[in-house]
Amino acid sequence: MQEFIGKKLNPQDSLRARHFVYKVYTKEMNWLPAADNPSNWVVKEDEQGRYFSDIYDTVSVWFGVFAIDDLVAAGRIVEPLHNKLEVELYQEIPDFLKNEQVRRIEINRLMVRQKYNNSPALIVLLQTMYKYIIAITIDFIVTGVPQATVDFAKNIGLKDFEPPLHFFYSKDDSNGATVMYRDCRNKENLKKQINQLNMEVVKAFKFFVEDV
Repeated sequence: MQEFIGKKLNPQDSLRARHFVYKVYTKEMNWLPAADNPSNWVVKEDEQGRYFSDIYDTVSVWFGVFAIDDLVAAGRIVEPLHNKLEVELYQEIPDFLKNEQVRRIEINRLMVRQKYNNSPALIVLLQTMYKYIIAITIDFIVTGVPQATVDFAKNIGLKDFEPPLHFFYSKDDSNGATVMYRDCRNKENLKKQINQLNMEVVKAFKFFVEDV
C-alpha cells in the first residue's frame, strides 16, 4: 500500500498548493473571483503558471500530503485578519463567534489530485489539520462551504447554523455557499473524530486537481 505523509507546508510547497487551488477553481468549478472581491483575491503568475493570492496569505498555514515527493492533497487554515475570517467578509456570523476572546479559524482551499481521489490522501490531510488545531487550542472552526461539498463538511463534523447562513461570493456566483461551523472546545471529541475518519466519511468530497 502506498504511504502518505501529511505535514505543515513550507513556503515553497505552500506555493505549489496555491497553484493547485487555481486549477480546481478554474477547471473544476469554472470560477474566477470577482474583480472587486473583499478578499483582494487575485490571479498571479510565476514560472510554474497561475495561482491565487489574497489578503489572508499572511495569516494562513498550508498543509499537504505527499506520496514520496509528489504533493497530492492540500488545504489551508486561516486565522482572523483584523478580527475577521475570510468568510466574514461575505456573510455575517453569529455574535457569539465575533468575541475577540473566542479563538476561531477557517479551513478552506481543500483539494486532492484526481488520481488519488480513491486513496486515503484526503483522510491524512484532515487528520494532519485537525491535529494542528488540537495543538494550538481552537474554540471553533467557521468556514464557507460550497454547495457541492456540504455533505462532505457534515461528514467531518461541521454543521449548519440555525437558521442556515447561505451566501454568494459575488453577483455572478450561481451556486453559492453555506457558512458552517464546528465546536472544537472538547479536544477528546475532536481526537475521536480524527480516529473515525475513513473512506465512507470523505466520499462526498468533489474537488480534484487534474494531474499535470
